[in-house]
Amino acid sequence: MDSDTAPPILVNVLRIAAFICAFVAVLLVLGSIERPAEIASANFTHAFMCLGALIGFLWMAKVLELLHEIATKKSTPPVGPVAVPAPAPVTATEV
Repeated sequence: MDSDTAPPILVNVLRIAAFICAFVAVLLVLGSIERPAEIASANFTHAFMCLGALIGFLWMAKVLELLHEIATKKSTPPVGPVAVPAPAPVTATEV
């Protein structure tokens, strides 16, 4: 992919943020094992919040990627022979 049609850097940033949210959610669930009920409940709540953020980040990345794809399709010139109007004939006039 060349630099003109590459998706914006924000797409990769959103995907990295989604990965971090997934990692944090797993750590929160693992951290709630053999803990008091209040801590386990809070950890599960925060894990669900992280999973919601993960879904949101992935959705935003996909929407941004699709918008970029639509924008680049509309701005690319057509490929192949293009009909160019013939120049008007030049006539000499006497002064």
